[in-house]
Amino acid sequence: MSEKKLEEIITLQWTGTAGIETAKSRQKELVKALKAANKVIVDISNIDDIDITGIQLLLAAKKEADASKKNFFVKSPLPASISSFISSCSINLDPLLASEEDLKEAENA
Repeated sequence: MSEKKLEEIITLQWTGTAGIETAKSRQKELVKALKAANKVIVDISNIDDIDITGIQLLLAAKKEADASKKNFFVKSPLPASISSFISSCSINLDPLLASEEDLKEAENA
């Protein structure tokens, strides 16, 4: 049986929307990245809109990463409109958020 070497870090740059209309493709992208790397970073700083489905995808990816003993981060800071929407949903994404400094540490770990 051969073992496939994992990439160390994969960064996904999301643009446009992250919601019900893009959920299937975003989910496939997250699953593929989590299979291929030990650390996955999602940068949502350039998305225009997110809905509860997009937030659920991020939370599910974090749960899957934890179960697989991998690291999953959402690059912070979040755009103000996205942060406001998440707060209005009473959802805490703080455990997923990583600053530039946190991400540099993760790359060097």
